[in-house]
Amino acid sequence: MNPSDLQSLKTAALERCASVESQFAPGLTQNQAMAKLWGKIHITVGILTTLFSSFTAIFTFSETQWLVVTFGILSTTFASCLTFLNPSAREGKRSTAAYLIRTELSRLQTDRIFISAATASDELLDKVTEINARNISLLKELKGLL
Repeated sequence: MNPSDLQSLKTAALERCASVESQFAPGLTQNQAMAKLWGKIHITVGILTTLFSSFTAIFTFSETQWLVVTFGILSTTFASCLTFLNPSAREGKRSTAAYLIRTELSRLQTDRIFISAATASDELLDKVTEINARNISLLKELKGLL
């Protein structure tokens, strides 16, 4: 294979890396942001549930029964949010998705170095095939996860 053909194959392989990176990079920031948001929701709702439960217990023997009812309703509402929204599981899924995407983006950086140093067309074709297979696998894994 002449050098110009090898160079055009390298260029195409590097463009494929850039294409995959541009496909996954927004997903990394989005999943990291959503993981943080669900984590904050989980902590906030959990603390509120604990506080309102405590207030319900404290005011149980008081003369103001409307406080017991109010705090009991609030406590139950927040506990229901924790149960049905399940923010800790959502945070975990988003964190896992961000980790998978970050790992793939890191692999793509290594692939770029390999492609730039490749001296044979077979190496380049194998690397592009590997990148495409990882891309398909990651998309399937993310679809099942989220």
